[in-house]
Amino acid sequence: MTRFFRRPTCWVVTISAFVLSFAASSPARAGTILSDNLTATTGGTETAVADSWLTAGFGTDGASYTLTSITLLLQRDSISGQVELDVYNDGGLQPDAFAGALSLAGAVSTTLSETTFTTAGLALAADSNYWVVLKAVTGQFAWAWANDASGVGVGFQHTWGSSDDAGSSWFTFDSYPLQMSVTAATAAVPEPSSLIPFALGSGVVLIHYARRSSASTSSRIV
Repeated sequence: MTRFFRRPTCWVVTISAFVLSFAASSPARAGTILSDNLTATTGGTETAVADSWLTAGFGTDGASYTLTSITLLLQRDSISGQVELDVYNDGGLQPDAFAGALSLAGAVSTTLSETTFTTAGLALAADSNYWVVLKAVTGQFAWAWANDASGVGVGFQHTWGSSDDAGSSWFTFDSYPLQMSVTAATAAVPEPSSLIPFALGSGVVLIHYARRSSASTSSRIV
């Protein structure tokens, strides 16, 4: 009786080719605008100074994200000053627990300008609400508000608020929102360079198996 074993050499080519083709076609992290109303008509400004903080809300959809940057329509009203921008978790229509801080990418102009703050990576959970909180560490800053509640993005919310006691209590509103843009990255996909070793490793393992199967076939001819 002769027993034949199918050599899996073709699987080496098939699996490796599939992994490599996936690596070549897989996109890197894609930037997503969660909330944006910077192009809306500006109606005026709200002031952040000392214990007077300002906040604006945004949210996520069914996906998780990594926050990358937030841009405010902002100006500095004082000769000098230091500003801080943080993200807070939602406490039910107002900021609750501190989630993370962002860094100012440049200087704050003395006229209303798009001012960007960045972060190395702040995780945002799916189906969640967050609050951007502006604090004037020193000096005085003005954050523009829009004449209407229009905006774009899966997480756009026309909610904003103010605190006169450094965040101990908040007054929040759902009209004439503060102007900002929130950008995040979607969940990462494997980079092509990380998949290539897997493809090559799979090929080595299968080639080794093919050789063993070939040897086994020769020894099992009865």
